[in-house]
Amino acid sequence: EYSHSVKELKQQVTNQYLVVYGDQQQLAYVRETYELLQHEDSILLKLTQADIYRQTDYLTFVASVRKQRLLAMQAHAQLKADLGQLRYICGITDTVTVSLAKPSLPEVRFNSSDSTLILKKYTADSLFAASRHALIDAEYRPTFSLHADAGYLSSFIFRPYNNFGVGFGATFSIPIYDGHQRVLQHEKVSLQEQSLGFEKRRVLQQQRIQQRLLLTQINDQKLQLKEVEEQLNFARKLVEANRRLLESGQIDIPLFFMSIQSYIDLEGQKWSAEVTRYMLINELNNISE
Repeated sequence: EYSHSVKELKQQVTNQYLVVYGDQQQLAYVRETYELLQHEDSILLKLTQADIYRQTDYLTFVASVRKQRLLAMQAHAQLKADLGQLRYICGITDTVTVSLAKPSLPEVRFNSSDSTLILKKYTADSLFAASRHALIDAEYRPTFSLHADAGYLSSFIFRPYNNFGVGFGATFSIPIYDGHQRVLQHEKVSLQEQSLGFEKRRVLQQQRIQQRLLLTQINDQKLQLKEVEEQLNFARKLVEANRRLLESGQIDIPLFFMSIQSYIDLEGQKWSAEVTRYMLINELNNISE
């Protein structure tokens, strides 16, 4: 029971750590986007005043900058809340804002199935049931015992030394008939053993299915992350190219903002896939312990 509680606490702390790490990633890319838009704002204002861009397009851009600022504030508040929850789980009273390091989870692994805490319980129950057979047999073995007693008869005062007495005896017991109780008890324990065996195989099968599903999801997240990083690299180059065109008045503001929005979305997908993969690895390692 103690090991099970420690295991659950470990998983809970790890999951919350990953949540906070994800919040950090989100806040970082939201702030990066906000700073990028804020930098372009001063340039677009001058170009709008020079009638190179329409004022309505510029105001739309300004609204997007303010929206991004609000998103950054919300992301920061979420980070503080989740970090506070992590401290609460760990029993830490410090309230200083910290930056968590990138998670370093162990490689995905499959331990021997019987080593998991859940299956160890069935192993212990099976051993207990097997010991019951020995106890039942012990109750029906022949028994032999010796006994002795000594005493002094104080009511006879004549020749007091004759009042002392010593007795010896032996008892030998052989069970003859018990109404088949011995056989019935053995059958009862055997049924318990069979039930434990069925339950253990069922749990083991479910565990293996869950492991395969988690491993498939982990691989899918890995492939998705790779694809997102390739698209993100292209989107970053597109933003830089459109940025140069914007500063020279050769691209519309909505088109420029569209390229930035695509970059923002891909950044969000990147950290989401990364954190999800970490959580799946943690869950897989947890059920395999």
